Amino acid sequence: MSVAWSFLHVGQSMVANVLHLPTGAKAAARTVGNRVIGWGAALSISMALCTFVMHERLSSMFVSDRGVLEVVGSAVLPATVMLSLSWNNAVEGCLLGECGCSFVWTALVVKSIKHINA
Repeated sequence: MSVAWSFLHVGQSMVANVLHLPTGAKAAARTVGNRVIGWGAALSISMALCTFVMHERLSSMFVSDRGVLEVVGSAVLPATVMLSLSWNNAVEGCLLGECGCSFVWTALVVKSIKHINA
Protein backbone atom coordinates (compact mmCIF):
# COMPACT_ATOMS: atom_id res chain seq x y z
CA MET A 1 0.00 0.00 0.00
CA SER A 2 2.86 2.43 0.63
CA VAL A 3 3.66 2.34 -3.09
CA ALA A 4 0.09 3.40 -3.87
CA TRP A 5 0.30 6.14 -1.22
CA SER A 6 3.41 7.50 -2.88
CA PHE A 7 1.28 8.68 -5.79
CA LEU A 8 -0.37 11.19 -3.42
CA HIS A 9 3.01 12.83 -2.81
CA VAL A 10 4.15 12.50 -6.41
CA GLY A 11 0.95 14.06 -7.71
CA GLN A 12 1.03 16.86 -5.18
CA SER A 13 4.66 17.83 -5.76
CA MET A 14 4.65 17.47 -9.55
CA VAL A 15 1.41 19.40 -10.12
CA ALA A 16 2.48 22.13 -7.69
CA ASN A 17 5.87 22.49 -9.40
CA VAL A 18 4.37 22.62 -12.90
CA LEU A 19 1.81 25.24 -11.87
CA HIS A 20 4.68 27.66 -11.22
CA LEU A 21 5.88 27.57 -14.83
CA PRO A 22 5.69 30.98 -16.54
CA THR A 23 3.55 29.94 -19.52
CA GLY A 24 1.09 27.14 -20.19
CA ALA A 25 1.03 26.13 -16.54
CA LYS A 26 -2.58 24.94 -16.38
CA ALA A 27 -2.36 22.76 -19.48
CA ALA A 28 0.96 21.30 -18.36
CA ALA A 29 -0.37 20.65 -14.84
CA ARG A 30 -3.40 18.88 -16.31
CA THR A 31 -1.14 16.70 -18.47
CA VAL A 32 1.10 15.83 -15.53
CA GLY A 33 -1.91 15.16 -13.30
CA ASN A 34 -3.50 12.86 -15.88
CA ARG A 35 -0.27 10.91 -16.22
CA VAL A 36 0.18 10.55 -12.46
CA ILE A 37 -3.43 9.40 -12.05
CA GLY A 38 -3.09 6.98 -14.98
CA TRP A 39 0.08 5.43 -13.61
CA GLY A 40 -1.42 5.29 -10.12
CA ALA A 41 -4.50 3.48 -11.43
CA ALA A 42 -2.42 1.06 -13.50
CA LEU A 43 -0.14 0.24 -10.58
CA SER A 44 -2.99 -0.16 -8.09
CA ILE A 45 -4.99 -2.46 -10.33
CA SER A 46 -1.89 -4.48 -11.25
CA MET A 47 -0.93 -4.93 -7.61
CA ALA A 48 -4.49 -5.95 -6.74
CA LEU A 49 -4.60 -8.53 -9.53
CA CYS A 50 -1.21 -9.97 -8.58
CA THR A 51 -2.23 -10.12 -4.92
CA PHE A 52 -5.50 -11.86 -5.75
CA VAL A 53 -3.88 -14.40 -8.09
CA MET A 54 -0.91 -15.11 -5.80
CA HIS A 55 -2.67 -14.85 -2.42
CA GLU A 56 -2.08 -18.48 -1.42
CA ARG A 57 1.61 -18.34 -2.21
CA LEU A 58 2.04 -14.91 -0.59
CA SER A 59 0.26 -15.99 2.59
CA SER A 60 2.23 -19.22 2.92
CA MET A 61 5.49 -17.27 2.70
CA PHE A 62 4.76 -15.71 6.09
CA VAL A 63 2.46 -18.18 7.87
CA SER A 64 2.36 -21.97 8.03
CA ASP A 65 -0.60 -22.47 10.40
CA ARG A 66 -3.62 -23.78 8.43
CA GLY A 67 -6.12 -21.98 10.68
CA VAL A 68 -4.44 -18.65 10.12
CA LEU A 69 -4.23 -19.30 6.37
CA GLU A 70 -8.00 -19.92 6.25
CA VAL A 71 -8.70 -16.63 8.04
CA VAL A 72 -6.29 -14.77 5.79
CA GLY A 73 -7.90 -16.38 2.74
CA SER A 74 -11.27 -14.94 3.71
CA ALA A 75 -9.79 -11.42 3.76
CA VAL A 76 -8.26 -11.57 0.29
CA LEU A 77 -11.21 -10.14 -1.63
CA PRO A 78 -11.72 -7.06 0.59
CA ALA A 79 -7.97 -6.43 0.64
CA THR A 80 -7.64 -6.61 -3.12
CA VAL A 81 -10.66 -4.35 -3.63
CA MET A 82 -9.12 -1.79 -1.28
CA LEU A 83 -5.79 -2.09 -3.08
CA SER A 84 -7.39 -1.71 -6.52
CA LEU A 85 -9.11 1.51 -5.40
CA SER A 86 -5.99 3.04 -3.87
CA TRP A 87 -5.33 5.03 -7.05
CA ASN A 88 -7.59 7.71 -5.54
CA ASN A 89 -4.49 8.80 -3.61
CA ALA A 90 -3.11 10.12 -6.91
CA VAL A 91 -6.30 12.13 -7.48
CA GLU A 92 -6.12 13.58 -3.99
CA GLY A 93 -2.44 14.46 -4.43
CA CYS A 94 -3.09 16.23 -7.74
CA LEU A 95 -5.95 18.21 -6.20
CA LEU A 96 -3.79 19.24 -3.25
CA GLY A 97 -0.95 20.21 -5.57
CA GLU A 98 -3.37 22.37 -7.54
CA CYS A 99 -4.44 24.02 -4.26
CA GLY A 100 -7.86 22.44 -4.47
CA CYS A 101 -7.85 22.17 -0.69
CA SER A 102 -11.42 23.40 -0.29
CA PHE A 103 -12.66 20.69 -2.66
CA VAL A 104 -10.63 18.02 -0.85
CA TRP A 105 -11.92 19.28 2.51
CA THR A 106 -15.53 19.16 1.30
CA ALA A 107 -15.17 15.82 -0.47
CA LEU A 108 -13.34 14.01 2.31
CA VAL A 109 -14.09 15.57 5.67
CA VAL A 110 -17.53 17.14 5.37
CA LYS A 111 -19.02 14.19 3.48
CA SER A 112 -17.50 11.78 6.02
CA ILE A 113 -19.00 13.71 8.93
CA LYS A 114 -22.40 13.70 7.24
CA HIS A 115 -22.11 9.96 6.69
CA ILE A 116 -21.10 9.30 10.31
CA ASN A 117 -23.97 11.42 11.66
CA ALA A 118 -26.54 9.75 9.37
